[in-house]
Amino acid sequence: MHWGLSLHLHLFDRLSKRPYINASIRAFSKRFQISEKSAFQYLYRFQALQLLDEFYHVEHLQSIDISMN
Repeated sequence: MHWGLSLHLHLFDRLSKRPYINASIRAFSKRFQISEKSAFQYLYRFQALQLLDEFYHVEHLQSIDISMN
């Protein structure tokens, strides 16, 4: 694959994940009635953000509520 196309696909992938991960953080904060900052810190500390990033191709097909369980 041409490196330019590979880079473009990588950037597209990163940009498409951002809204989903942000929405997941907001949903987590709402569900547990904590601030979005605290939700981010918790999800980061326990590697849930890494999990959402790594398995985005599966996770984004489910509702955020299911992902938060």
